[in-house]
Amino acid sequence: MINRLINNKYFQYFSLISGSILFCLSESLLKLSAKTYTTYEILLYRSSLLILFLIIITALMKKIADLKTQNIKMHLLRSLFSAGSMLFATKALSGLQLYTYKAIYFLYPILLTILGIFMFKEKIKRQHLTSLVVCLLGIFIAFKPGNEAFSLYGLNAVGAAFCVAMAVLVFKKMPASETIFAVIFYYSLCCIGIALLFVDYRKMHIDTKELILFSSMALLHIMASFLYTYGLRIHNLTTISLMSYLTLPISMMLGWFIWQDLPSSNVFIASIMIIFSNLILIKN
Repeated sequence: MINRLINNKYFQYFSLISGSILFCLSESLLKLSAKTYTTYEILLYRSSLLILFLIIITALMKKIADLKTQNIKMHLLRSLFSAGSMLFATKALSGLQLYTYKAIYFLYPILLTILGIFMFKEKIKRQHLTSLVVCLLGIFIAFKPGNEAFSLYGLNAVGAAFCVAMAVLVFKKMPASETIFAVIFYYSLCCIGIALLFVDYRKMHIDTKELILFSSMALLHIMASFLYTYGLRIHNLTTISLMSYLTLPISMMLGWFIWQDLPSSNVFIASIMIIFSNLILIKN
């Protein structure tokens, strides 16, 4: 019964959406930490805790062996793109509101759809095309050109979008036998390696409250990775990219809840259109 449930396509959709929500929560904590810590400090602390929690979880589950891989080059390539996305996202969130960052970041699903068509020869069905058009109209409405969007912070958001699209493409090329434990483990090692090269050791600091923040960030990332990675088993990249648009209204609500940033009317209308486009996709 459990196998029938997890192999159900609706459970895959649920996993993808749930993972996206948890990633949004993690990004909210990332934005909070960016006020106090440098990009490489955040990368180092969060990734170190990721590995610590991962080792504890795999030890308790007696799955330490799942950290081994026969595809180290693929893992390193994916990890480099994912680490690059993390770096760009940290820099972008230090100067952008959460939902503004997400609006620019949504170049990622568009890039993913286009790359999926050209690289994997995926076919676009009529419902995919309809949903994509509605999504793009929603993004067009949400994206209000201005100094914030076209700043260096905005360019960093574009960089994050490109890197995560490439990371997803590499993941889709990896054998299904590769575990999420291995994916997180090598990603975290790559992040730590990059951070150790560039962090300013003279300014490193952390206190108990911030340790709780980074721990929460790490745990959210692990849960999000499990759910989102399972959702990525959906074979069609166009479907994956369109489902990802739901994170825009989610980030809008988080921005209001944490920073009391009330969304503008165009962002609110856009979120309704994005949700509607996803309903079209799921129905079909």
